[in-house]
Amino acid sequence: MTTRILTEINSVNWAGYPHPCGQDQGKIPALLTQLLDDQESTAYTAACELWNITAHQGNVGPSAVPLLPLLMDIVPTLSERIQVELFDTLYQFAVAAHVQEPAGWQAELRREFLSFKPQFTAFTESTSEEIRHFAGEIILLLDQ
Repeated sequence: MTTRILTEINSVNWAGYPHPCGQDQGKIPALLTQLLDDQESTAYTAACELWNITAHQGNVGPSAVPLLPLLMDIVPTLSERIQVELFDTLYQFAVAAHVQEPAGWQAELRREFLSFKPQFTAFTESTSEEIRHFAGEIILLLDQ
C-alpha cells in the first residue's frame, strides 16, 4: 500500500494549488510521507502541520480534493492519537464542502466525501470518543 500511496502523492502538483491564507501547499507531499514514518512523533508533527497548512481555522482550499482520498487511505493505518488530528482536518474539509450551492472544487470535494460515507460511518464505532465525534459530525454534514 505504501508504494501506491507514495506514487499517488507524487502524481499531484501540490504547489499549483492556491490556499486562502497563502499557505504553501507544496509542503503537502513531505508531510504525507512523514505521516507514514515509523516514528510516531514524526507522524504526529506532520499531522499537526498538515492541519495548519490545509485547514487552519477553517481556511480550506482546493488541495483538499486530492488530499481527501489519500488521507482516507492513510488514516486507518495510524495510531489513534494521529487519527484524531487528521479527523480534525477532515472535519474542516467537510465544513468547507458544506456550502449551500457548492461549485467548483467545493462540489468536487463534497462528491469525494459522499463516496467515503461508509468509511466515516464505520469510524462512528471507534473506541475513541474524539474520532466518533468527528466522524458523526462529518456524517451529519453529508446528510444535510
